[in-house]
Amino acid sequence: MKKLGKQEKMTSREAHHSKKMMGVIVMFIFFMFFLVGTVSALEIDNKLTYSNEDLKVDFDNLWGLGKYYGSIELKSHPSVNYVKEVAVGNSVTMWYDFNFNQLYKNGLGEVEFIDVRTEERIDRDYSFVYWGDKERNIYGQGECSTDFNGTQTCESIIVGTEIYQNWLPYDSKDIPKGKVRIGIKVEIRTDDYVDGIWTIIGKKVSRHSVWTDSLSVNLISYYKLDLSSGVVLDSLGVNNGTNNGATRGITGKIGSAFRFDGVGDFVDSGFSNVLSNNFTVSLWYNSSTDPSSTNALIERATAVGSFGKRELMRMTTSGFVFFDLKNGNASEDAGITTSVNLSDGDFHHIVFVRNSTEVRIYVDGSVGASLIKNYGASTLATEFFIGKTYDVVARFLNMDLDELGIWNRSLSADEVTQLFNGGNGITFPMAPTIILNSPIDNFNTTSQTINFNGTVPSSTLANVSLIIDGFFNETNSSGIEGDYIFTKIISNGDHNWTYEACDAVGCANATVRTFKISLFVENSQTFNASSFETDTETFTINITTNGTTPTNGKLIYNGTTFSSVTITNTANNDFDITKTIDIPLVAGTKEWFFNFTLGATEFNSSTQNQIINSTTFVKCDTIPSYINITFKNETVGEETVSAVLDTDWNFWLGGGDTFKTLDFTNTTENFDYPFCLTSPGNRTLNTNVSLTYDNSISQQRSFTQDFTLTNITTNQTLFLLPTEDGLFITFQTVTVSEQIISDVNVNVSKLTDLISIGITDDAGLVQFFLDPDTTYTFNFFKVGFDVVTTSLKPTQSSFTITMGTQVIQEENDTTKGISYIINPISNTLSNNTETEFNLSFFSTFFLLDNFGFALKNSTGDIFNVTSSTIDTGGFLSRNLNTGDNNDIIMEIFWTINGNQTNITRTWLIFDDADEGFSIKTFFDDLSIFLTSGMFGLTNFGLSIIIFGIILLVTGILSARFGNIVTNPPGISLIIFSLVLFFDVGLGIMPNPIGAVNNFPTIFVGFIFLGILLKEAIK
Repeated sequence: MKKLGKQEKMTSREAHHSKKMMGVIVMFIFFMFFLVGTVSALEIDNKLTYSNEDLKVDFDNLWGLGKYYGSIELKSHPSVNYVKEVAVGNSVTMWYDFNFNQLYKNGLGEVEFIDVRTEERIDRDYSFVYWGDKERNIYGQGECSTDFNGTQTCESIIVGTEIYQNWLPYDSKDIPKGKVRIGIKVEIRTDDYVDGIWTIIGKKVSRHSVWTDSLSVNLISYYKLDLSSGVVLDSLGVNNGTNNGATRGITGKIGSAFRFDGVGDFVDSGFSNVLSNNFTVSLWYNSSTDPSSTNALIERATAVGSFGKRELMRMTTSGFVFFDLKNGNASEDAGITTSVNLSDGDFHHIVFVRNSTEVRIYVDGSVGASLIKNYGASTLATEFFIGKTYDVVARFLNMDLDELGIWNRSLSADEVTQLFNGGNGITFPMAPTIILNSPIDNFNTTSQTINFNGTVPSSTLANVSLIIDGFFNETNSSGIEGDYIFTKIISNGDHNWTYEACDAVGCANATVRTFKISLFVENSQTFNASSFETDTETFTINITTNGTTPTNGKLIYNGTTFSSVTITNTANNDFDITKTIDIPLVAGTKEWFFNFTLGATEFNSSTQNQIINSTTFVKCDTIPSYINITFKNETVGEETVSAVLDTDWNFWLGGGDTFKTLDFTNTTENFDYPFCLTSPGNRTLNTNVSLTYDNSISQQRSFTQDFTLTNITTNQTLFLLPTEDGLFITFQTVTVSEQIISDVNVNVSKLTDLISIGITDDAGLVQFFLDPDTTYTFNFFKVGFDVVTTSLKPTQSSFTITMGTQVIQEENDTTKGISYIINPISNTLSNNTETEFNLSFFSTFFLLDNFGFALKNSTGDIFNVTSSTIDTGGFLSRNLNTGDNNDIIMEIFWTINGNQTNITRTWLIFDDADEGFSIKTFFDDLSIFLTSGMFGLTNFGLSIIIFGIILLVTGILSARFGNIVTNPPGISLIIFSLVLFFDVGLGIMPNPIGAVNNFPTIFVGFIFLGILLKEAIK
């Protein structure tokens, strides 16, 4: 065996040592890289690298030579030197966008808070939050009620939910893998000026986040009321108001104030913002006397005289402050009043605070009144009046006002104390004014490139920032007064934007505007907000596309698809998409939208709601009915009779594609059957009805008819014929070649009365129950055939009607084929009443030259004339006040081939005054009847009747009382008394000498005096 030399031994020993060292190094490296997969905040060798002007921080392991964990970027501050203003209370003060490659356990460390003024550490409560999605309820209007003052109050109900983004609690210290926005919510106290130092994966990020409290946070408008002329300036430049008579330049709490004289002075604030669940109103006022009536400090309501929703801050007649809120939900109404009289001639500080659970009034820095009350979101968007109520007869303020501010958040008690400032008050600095030029609010576009343009007129400007979706996007620090333009490429979707500008005085934000980017822009929707079942409705949207023509349009209404929409290119890339439908059945709130294709992609328009009301047609007892069915005997007397009824109705408001049905049967005989459309409003109702009717002594008859009805009652009289007076008569319709004709419509009439309607069956047969001793007119008509009209007495059981040849009527019979309906149906009317007189006139044989009617009275006064030249007839109507007339006469005329025919209809007019029953009333009414000509009496006939009555009464009295009345003076006295009664009392005795009033009485009176004189001489 060979021995090793010294050198060889050393080499071997070194080699062994090297192997041991290599093993240790390998194990160390293996151990380190093993730890990389399970990183935690206990690592002491993580490295921070700042970039992007120190807004971004990268995190590395092993001094930048090992694992790269990810980065964070400050998004709450536009620069590391920016001092953020936040509201007192719990506010999110800073947030970072994290982008880590993997989960990092316990990566979110402690946050230190440093008072920037003293550089000392201070304690503050804080918690982690993240920016995420949250669901909330969508509220709509529920049932409404109206009180005795006419004020309508509506409840607020949940109609759905929506997703929105907000800060949410982050109950972990782990940094998740991927992208997430994490912030801290900190307890902010009055007069804070704090730097936050956040430890992240073991390293303090100390260059970023400084904030201070500010009363400017969520301040919407502030009126210093200092200017001596011009607009009532909003210091934020958002809601400048208009002065209406208030005196300016009065010594105020700070600077000048406005004085209101209590007569007509007020300020229209121009403020119409919808406030959130939380808001605050602060003001100073000075009054030396109590108001004579409750008047307004500042208030608004639904409308003038309508207080269903309101936000009122008033002074009572006791000098107390009153705070009243209504948001349309009665359960959330809240009203509180202070109990200290403040009409002492000094300025007092009043702050009204509302949040979702409480309302408060602060008086001079202390709580003057409070009420625990849940309160939902406000929807009021009317303008606040300063110094004037919303009453119909407005009441005006009589005091001085100064330093009025409105916040869209609830100020804390500390902030109210800060505003009060020991009784000295504070005012708002004149931060820079920002004018947003474009894009406009609610802007919609198909382009993803957006040019943001705004003007900032400030000579001490420091910077202007563009804020998109609540986060600073870009800041321009040029400090140049004028226009600031930012061009950005924005993703499709809904967004909002605004500018923030800072100058030597402070920072201000413009009103937030919204915009939407899509492949199409929906410009408008045109439709009726409410409708009725079966009505015809048209739905239209107007869209602007990127140049592509929409195709395959469909209307989706309440889940039902209606195809074949109309797409019209109105101009350039603008298109109307339109569809007209008959509203389907079942009432309720219905959603609708359009679906269409652009290129190869389908899109839906916005979803709209339409309220559908029930269309209900029923047997009713209300007035006016739409149609009233009555019955008469077909006999000579045509007396009114009762009947049972069985009906099948179809009815609709629109085109008839959708209709409703009514099956009404009554097995007890009634004299009339009124039917009403119970849906509100005067709506035209289309109907068709098939019915049968009969009574205990008559044969059943059928009736089929189409009607167009309104709330002006259509009176339909149906005729019955007693069984003992009629026969069943069968008609068969055939062609000239004796081929059967089915589905022929047949009308049976007697004079002007429609007796029955029928349709021939498959055998060409139709049967009627008719009086064989009566002449009827029969009309047979069907499309493609000449109308056949024939008049006959149905003395045999069957007739054959040949159609296809024209039936020739006698040329001089202008009543053939004429039928008409006259309304009002009653023979008597009330005086001084607006009444519709109408005529439905039809000619089924001759073509009319014209037809019409004149309205007049029996003395010859003509009130109205109307006519038409429609050759088949139609509907004419005129309204006339009956006035003090004794009667109204409708003279109906029609002309055929130059020959005019006239008929008349008379209505008697009665005074509806409550005269009660009396002999005078009886004879007054009798006089009207006798002189109206209704009974066919001429003057001569009436004279004969009166003469007979006088003769009869004189004879009866002579026979009854003997010698007392048989002498000449007695008989002449009876005759004179009766003539006086009929001539002067009733005024019905004909007067042969028209120039001398009451000539018969005068004439008989002379005879009576002569007989008395003769008897006296004897």
